Amino acid sequence: MPTLRMNTAEDCINFIETHEDEIKSGTYDIEIEREVAHALNYNSLNFLCLYAPSSRESIANTRGLPEGIYSVLAKVTDSCWQTLVDNQDISTAVLEIINERARRISNKYSLGGLGDDYKKLFVSIVKHCNVSPKLLEELSEFDAEFRYPKDYDRFYEIYSEEEAWQYTNNWSKKRSEHESQVNAIKMAALYHPSCPYDAIRRAATSCSDKIQTSLLQRLDLDNGIFRILAKSNSDVVREEVAKNPRTPREYLELLAKDANVRVRNAIFENVRTPASLRTLLSKDDGVRKITSDTWKGTIRSEEHTSELQSH
Repeated sequence: MPTLRMNTAEDCINFIETHEDEIKSGTYDIEIEREVAHALNYNSLNFLCLYAPSSRESIANTRGLPEGIYSVLAKVTDSCWQTLVDNQDISTAVLEIINERARRISNKYSLGGLGDDYKKLFVSIVKHCNVSPKLLEELSEFDAEFRYPKDYDRFYEIYSEEEAWQYTNNWSKKRSEHESQVNAIKMAALYHPSCPYDAIRRAATSCSDKIQTSLLQRLDLDNGIFRILAKSNSDVVREEVAKNPRTPREYLELLAKDANVRVRNAIFENVRTPASLRTLLSKDDGVRKITSDTWKGTIRSEEHTSELQSH
C-alpha cells in the first residue's frame, strides 16, 4: 500500500474527495504533519483517523484539535495511546477511554506480565493535567493478571533439570518485575495530590509494605493514616513511620515501646523525638547496642580513610 505525503490541508482534502473509496479499501495511505492536521476540518481529520494509519501519530501529537477527534483515535487503535496521553490537551473523557481499553487489553494478553510500555502508559495517565480523582482512585487500586505459560507446571517433565530451573527462574523474575510495575502505577496514583483520601486510607490498611511506606512521602497525611501505619503488623512499615519527621508525637511515643529494637532505634534517631523520650531510649540496651555498633563502624571507616590518605 503506497503512502502519500500531503504537505497542505488543501491537497489532503482534495485527495480524500477524489480517492475516498481507494483510501477506505487500503489502496492508498496518507501521511501528514501536525501543521496540516491543525488546518484540516473535522470531517477530514475523522476520515484520516479511521482510514489512514500513517496520519494517526501526527494527529495524536497535535494540540488543540476537537475532543471528538482524540476520542475516535483512542477507540480505533492502541498504537497512538502513549502519544495521546503525552498530549496535555486531551480531556478526562479521552483518558478514561484509554484507561478502560488498556486495562482490558493488558489483562487479556498478560502472558509474562504487564510490560514496561503499559506501565509507562498508566503512569502517564496519572501525571496528565486532566486526570480526574475518579481515575486516580481506580489506578490506586490497579491490578493486572500475571499469566504463566500453559505448560509451566510441566517444565520439569518437558525439559532437563537445568533447563527447567532456568525457565522457572526466568518466570519468577518476570513475576517480580510485573509486581514492581503494578506497584509503580499504584504509588504514582496514591502520591498524586488529587487522589481521594478514601483511596489512601484503603491503601494504608490493605496494600503491600512497599505501598504503605510510600504513603509516608505525602505531606498531607492525617492522624488516622499515621495511626494505621504505626500499628501495622509489618516491622518495616513501623520502622519507616518511626523514621518519619512528620510523625505526630503520640505515635513516636507509641513506637518508642515497640517490640522491635530497630523501630525503637529509629525513634531515638528521629529529629522530631522529644528530648525526654530520647533520654529514656538512651537507656534501652537494644538501642544502645545499635548506637554503639554504628559508632564503632563510623570510627573504623574514618580510620580506614585516614590510612588510605596517608599512603
